[in-house]
Formats: sequence, structure tokens, C-alpha cells
Amino acid sequence: MSAEVSKSGHGERDPSATSEFALSIFLEGMDPEDDFQVVLPIGYARNSIGWLLDQVFPADEQGRNTIEAYLNVRANPDLPEIYAVMLQVTEEWRMGLCALSVSTGSDYKLDLADPASNHLVSPSADGAPADGPTVGAPLVGALPCLDLRVAQEYSALEYAVSQGFWQSRDELLDWLRGLTVLYFMDKFEYDLPAPDPDSGQYPISGVARLQDENLVALCGDTGGFYITEDGRGLIGRLLAETESYIEQYDHFKDVDFDEDAGEVRFERSRGVDLRVQVFIAEGLDPIRTVFLLRLYDGAMDEFAPTWPALGGFPALLPPSFPRRRETRPGAGFAGKTGRETGLLDDEGFFDKFLEPAVNRYNVPEELIGRVIDAGYAYMEEQHEQARQLASEREIVGRVRDAARSNSHEEDHGGGDNHRALDESDSNVTLPNQGAGNPDVWKQQ
Repeated sequence: MSAEVSKSGHGERDPSATSEFALSIFLEGMDPEDDFQVVLPIGYARNSIGWLLDQVFPADEQGRNTIEAYLNVRANPDLPEIYAVMLQVTEEWRMGLCALSVSTGSDYKLDLADPASNHLVSPSADGAPADGPTVGAPLVGALPCLDLRVAQEYSALEYAVSQGFWQSRDELLDWLRGLTVLYFMDKFEYDLPAPDPDSGQYPISGVARLQDENLVALCGDTGGFYITEDGRGLIGRLLAETESYIEQYDHFKDVDFDEDAGEVRFERSRGVDLRVQVFIAEGLDPIRTVFLLRLYDGAMDEFAPTWPALGGFPALLPPSFPRRRETRPGAGFAGKTGRETGLLDDEGFFDKFLEPAVNRYNVPEELIGRVIDAGYAYMEEQHEQARQLASEREIVGRVRDAARSNSHEEDHGGGDNHRALDESDSNVTLPNQGAGNPDVWKQQ
């Protein structure tokens, strides 16, 4: 039987006739020499690609031990570390935090339901894979090879719906677009034109929802939208909500833990950010919290100079930038055909903005409870230290005031009267912990 192989990588030799095959996986973003390589029984290739990934990178320890026994650490001492990275990637996949884009090195994306055996490449006569060498070190022996490239694709919108935080993508996108518009109108005092008189189309996605909920309204004088009293009230409540997240959870962005020693430390500039996992454990919506915190931190402000382009109106610029002034209703529309497509219409824009909600560090579920308990204890310690410091400062201030008063009386013959310290009068004011940047949505 001929050993020659066609351009597709499949020859007359039946790859399944052998008892083993070589699996090579390259994870996008890693160094080319850090591909994962292992020789496995051919039975692993007789199911789907998704099943294969689930079996090679299992969630249970026993399954992992089985695969680790196949690793040739003598040929590549770094394989255990590479395997650990791949385990983390597949765990995020199982949790719904990301999708896996799998290909065989070309631009063609494989369906995870495809049989893995359909993509096995038979070795050529010289023992190398017929389509050329795989990425990294050559595989041992003249075995059929399954050479995969894997990329993680994060979608916060998909995660929000699949995990039940939101009922639908449309509902979530409507909320995101509306608050984004309200944010720019409030913080930067940007104008927003009225709907197009011919098509009735709103100037930017999300405005219709804001008007329906009486958060914005049309101004008779200018013909554009303004933020209503209800809209201002919503902004105030959202700011208070966001600052409560900062005060209660900000220290979870820097968690250093030693699971073996049972120690958890905070704010030492060498830990990991566990805020999103803590939000979920505390029953909060991670999409909502991350969006509000990122707005608060000014992550959207880079679009401020040309923000109308978000909604498809590059001609509409903020007051501090040169812009075309037109008095006709609907100025800035792309003719009667409606506005241009802007970033607010692009779901990928919000997926990228919300990526921290899904592209995050996670600890085992049995550990997160201990982290949260330690976090509350740490916060109480910080509050107690603040109370003690405030009390000490007040006592020192009162002693100084008494000393100044005595000195003044002696200078004017006031005798030996001294003001007694009444320690029961030491009112303590707790400083605002983690209030964050006061320069938030509204310009002061």
C-alpha cells in the first residue's frame, strides 16, 4: 500500500489502523515552541474534537492523572506547565466564559462536533507528517498526527444570557446602549438631535428606551434631547450603587492567597483580581457591576472627542471640538436612508468593553468562600484602624487646643484654669473607604 499522501493530508493509509496517534495543540498567544504534544491511544481520535478536548483536559483529577502519565517530560520538561495552561483554558470553556476556535493551521474553523479522525494526518515515508512538521519540537515516531490551533473567544454578551443574568442579548444591549448615551450626555454635556423627521429614526441606538422611560425628553427650543429630572435621579442612584461596590469589594482586586497555609492577604500589589468571582458569589450581576465600574473609572472616555461616531454620527462633535452647526431637525443623519452604522450598533464593541467580566482569574469554588470571609474580616480591620486613627487625631487635637487655651490664659493672667478632656466626647468620623475618583459622570 502506498504511503504517499494527497494535498489534503489524507493518503491511502488508514490512520485508524495504528494503535496510537500524536496530538499537537498550539494555543494562540503562547510562544510557538510551547505547543502541547502528547502521544495517545487511537481510541481518543474516534470521537468528536470537542469530546477529545474534554478528555485530554478533564475537569477531574483522576482524568488529569491519566493524561499526565502519557506526557513525555524527558523530551520536554515544560510539558506539565503547558498542560496546566491548557487545563485553565478548557475550564473557562466549560464555565461558559469563552468559546474555543479550533483550526488545523489554516483559516478554516473546525466544528467541535467533527470526528477527530477526519483530521488526522498520515506520516509520509520519511516519518514526518505529510503536511510538514508541526509547530515546536517534532513528535516521536512515524505516527498519524492531529495538529490543532486553539484560540479563546470571549463574549460577555453570550455569557450573560447563557448564565441567566439577562434574558436576552437584545434586552442587555438596549440597557448598555441607553446608559452609554446617558453617560456621555451627562458627563460631557453633549447635544443629541431629535429623531429624523422623515424616517422617524432615532439619532443613536438606545435613545428610544431612554425616552420611553422618561429619562430624556425633547426640548421645544432646541429640538434636541435633554436629561430629565428622572434621568438625573437615575444617574445619582447608579453612582451611589457603583461607589458601594468600590467600598465593599475593591480590596478583592488584589488577593494573594496561600491555599496550603490557609492565608489570604489583600492589597499587597502582588495578588490577583477576584472581584468578578466575588460579585457572582455574592449574588450580583457581573455584567452590570463591571459595566458600571468601567464607566466610573473613565474607560469609555477615550471615545469622548468623537463620541457621536459611536452612534453613527461622525459629524456631531462635542461643544469643545469644531463641529458643523445645522438648525434643521435631524442634522447629522446620513440622508433619508438613515444614519450610518456606529460602534453602539456593534455587539463586538460591548463584548470588548465587558471582557473583564469573562476574561478573569478564577479560584476553586471551595476556596472563594474563604476568600470572601477573609475579605470581610480585612475590611473590618481597616475600619477599626480608621476609627482608632480618627480617635487618636481627635485626642491630639483637643490636647493642643487645651494647651493653646492655657497658654493664652497665662499670658493674660487667667490663672491655672485648665480645660479638662472629656474622653466621652470623642466622636469618631469614619473616613470614606475606597470612594474612588470624585470626578465621575457629572462635571463639577
